[in-house]
Amino acid sequence: MITNPVVVQNCGSKLVLDIDSQNKDSIFSAVKKIFCKSEETLEAEALAREKKSNPANFGYMCTHECICEVPGQVPCTRWVIPPKEQRGKFKFLHKDVEED
Repeated sequence: MITNPVVVQNCGSKLVLDIDSQNKDSIFSAVKKIFCKSEETLEAEALAREKKSNPANFGYMCTHECICEVPGQVPCTRWVIPPKEQRGKFKFLHKDVEED
């Protein structure tokens, strides 16, 4: 077994770990302490994820998947045909969609 493994980081710096006569738990805790996030950081990230569940947000993994589900918003065009004034053909070409 290698007693001094070398860890190369993305920035190019090298770190030599002395693991001679250490058990796997102490090696794991040393590597976790050096390279992993601390418990405080993990708790702060979990709190930030919880704050993202704002009722004003919509989309996947939110309270509403579409803005049309929020009361007072314009209904989605997949469920309700929009008025002529909101259609591009009528607004820009001054042409009724049903004529096509």
